[in-house]
Amino acid sequence: MGNAKWRNDVEDGDPLAYAWRAEDGGNYIRSYLVLDWGQREARIAWHMSSETAITFYEFHGHQTALPLPANVDARRLAQWLVENAARLELIAAGYESAWDGHNHVARFSPAASTLLDDLTMEADLWTETEALALPDGEGVWAASDWLYDCRHSLVSASSSDDEIAATAERVEQEARAEGIRVKGAADYLLSVREELRDEAAQS
Repeated sequence: MGNAKWRNDVEDGDPLAYAWRAEDGGNYIRSYLVLDWGQREARIAWHMSSETAITFYEFHGHQTALPLPANVDARRLAQWLVENAARLELIAAGYESAWDGHNHVARFSPAASTLLDDLTMEADLWTETEALALPDGEGVWAASDWLYDCRHSLVSASSSDDEIAATAERVEQEARAEGIRVKGAADYLLSVREELRDEAAQS
């Protein structure tokens, strides 16, 4: 992060490392950028959207968890951390853990508190802007969406499990070359085969 005191566990080699997609029923996984002020550490955490629990460290202010947009580009997120290293260090420098009679809670200097407020307000806009987003058209797709139009050219009623597995792997690799992660290709193609077999049995 441009500062030896900070540990940055955010990867930038895979732009799709932290992208996610809502599943049927809306119970999807969300990614968060967690900033640990005492440990001076930036990392990614994952939570189901149905979870409302917050960790002890977040509740008492020792960590700040910033929700990431669905199509976050890991490269841009890593760059954001580099560009904001000085601001994060100023917040951390103004942080202390203090006993309040019941728990160890985070306390920030007035300057650090203002910077932290600005940071969280900025992060609130991440889901509404393209600042951290993948390039237009790239992201995570459910196999049923990505492969629907070409499904019958990929699998037939007589396709074997091994053939479907090989096709799914090829499809996923081709999609990754276009900046797309296809989720559940093998399972989707197996379901298409079963539909074709059912249609054949009824005809």
